[in-house]
Amino acid sequence: MNKSLADLTIMVLEDHEFQRNYLLLLLQQLGINRLLEAEDGQTALTLVSKHRVDVVICDLNLPGMHGAEFLHHLGKRGFSGGVIIASEEPQAVLENSCQIANMMGLQVIGTIAKPLRVDWLESTLTNFCTERSK
Repeated sequence: MNKSLADLTIMVLEDHEFQRNYLLLLLQQLGINRLLEAEDGQTALTLVSKHRVDVVICDLNLPGMHGAEFLHHLGKRGFSGGVIIASEEPQAVLENSCQIANMMGLQVIGTIAKPLRVDWLESTLTNFCTERSK
């Protein structure tokens, strides 16, 4: 099945409204219009249970439920889409979170320090689409 960026449904989990809106705008610039957004982990888990989501872009620093805890719950639910971990945390924290997510059975397709760049985002999502269509 050949999937293009426009076919993706992406959920952005980011508690900071400006950063969440910025990321949604970048995704729209890439032609992605099926977008979901959440500002906390519990809302994100509810959205994932109600919608088919191809990619989750997850911040680590969230109110209530830390991003790593959200990833743990996502893995326990058998989420089969891709995960991008985006954070202002040091690279070592990003890498550790990636390892934990992989141990939970999640497919981490990228980690990036904020702010996200549209070229990196496009490349990562295009690679994800290419791998899924094999």
